[in-house]
Amino acid sequence: MEGNGIEGRLTVVFDRPLVSKAVFSGDQGTMTVTPLHWLKQYTIRTEKQRYTETMPYDGDDFCGEVMHFDAPVDRGRKESPIMSLQDSLTCAHICEKIRDTFMH
Repeated sequence: MEGNGIEGRLTVVFDRPLVSKAVFSGDQGTMTVTPLHWLKQYTIRTEKQRYTETMPYDGDDFCGEVMHFDAPVDRGRKESPIMSLQDSLTCAHICEKIRDTFMH
């Protein structure tokens, strides 16, 4: 994947275990986030130092999304101020395409 001059690679496997992580590399070092789909820990490495921060995570994979959804709905809003209804529909469409690809 590439956009705005930034390259990205995504590896997905179904036939073996794979460590769930994201690695961001730049001119001054790297940042590794584990696991990929919700942040529990990140490590920043530069030439001179390594810093690791562990963060508690309450709930499951969707806890943050559900809590965020509740707040706008409680205020009478029909969509999130940070993720539009159209963006949500686009994500659902992508998930359907993935499901259709691998389930048939």
